[in-house]
Amino acid sequence: MSTGGEAYYLEEYYFDNFYRVLVVRENEKYVVSVDVYYNEWKCIDQKEVCVENTCLLVKEVDPNDVKALFQSVEKIFIIGVKVNDKLETVNVKWVFNSKPSREVMEKIYKYSWKIASGEVSANTK
Repeated sequence: MSTGGEAYYLEEYYFDNFYRVLVVRENEKYVVSVDVYYNEWKCIDQKEVCVENTCLLVKEVDPNDVKALFQSVEKIFIIGVKVNDKLETVNVKWVFNSKPSREVMEKIYKYSWKIASGEVSANTK
């Protein structure tokens, strides 16, 4: 699916049958939002916003760690949730200064799973 306008743009991709990747352009930036699910949280030093026993976890990753793979990346965020004592990773968001190609999008998708699982460094435990 793809919709577009002058300042706003949205594309939707699916990988491995049902994992969604959204690409949103707002002005000059592209946000690539990768749905992942990993039943652990491997990060440390994250920000938490809680309402009662449910928290949103956000960890910003140094984009210099992946500049060799993705030159135009400016920011990376790992998103998780904590309900009671259960922590899960649910999303990785990437901010780019140019639109990634379909080929690069697939690499971002695969690399997001490596980040979520702790396979690659993201200031993890």
